[in-house]
Amino acid sequence: MIRFCRPVSRLLVLAALLSAGITGCASDGGSTLTIRGSATATEAESVSSVSPAAVGGVDPSSLKVKINEFWVSEDSLCTDPVLVYQATAPTYQEMVDEPVLGSGPVADGVYPCIIVVMSDTIRFTPSANIGVCDEGTEYSGGICHDGDVSVLPDGTEVECTDGEDTIASYMSTAVPEDLEGSNGFLPPDDPDDPTTGTPLDGAFTIEGDTTAVMFVDASGRIWDNEGTCEMSSADAGFR
Repeated sequence: MIRFCRPVSRLLVLAALLSAGITGCASDGGSTLTIRGSATATEAESVSSVSPAAVGGVDPSSLKVKINEFWVSEDSLCTDPVLVYQATAPTYQEMVDEPVLGSGPVADGVYPCIIVVMSDTIRFTPSANIGVCDEGTEYSGGICHDGDVSVLPDGTEVECTDGEDTIASYMSTAVPEDLEGSNGFLPPDDPDDPTTGTPLDGAFTIEGDTTAVMFVDASGRIWDNEGTCEMSSADAGFR
């Protein structure tokens, strides 16, 4: 099992961890958003929630995420989202290598909601042995569990299984920082008191051609949880 920061087992931000071979959909503006990937939050100015200190495990030598689409919305309830880019053939991307993940057109503006459509299965490799976790061996786990529900930006409802599922992760400034136990795979459901979605510390601002770094930092988070190799509480956000 893999757990991401606030809410537990519900984040992913995703974000934009896209591969080469991306096709962008036209927006109302001429700016370009370029996304790079990273597996570290060093000196990050995060616009997403960040989890508490590491659990005392080991670092990943490899951390892979598969992203299908990246959307933004000018509404904190994530209505009328705009597709920035879409992978034509999504594959797992190595975040440790800090790749250039892709780019797409987007209108200048302030976006209080970010949506990532992605696989709920994350792949990780321990950098050292710890308990049942073997150095150099790739493990995987899901962040959307059997029976959980996600709604994609086009309205499609997905009921998660024990296998690999395609889900959406919604981050919004409308979601309070102290919200616990929320389903981040659903958009915020109330402008005054949201009970779904994931907190976003600050709106995503586009002013001309923009480059952002999406990080998923699992430093010290791989551990032996009662005989199962897990990655727990990764930080995720932009810098």
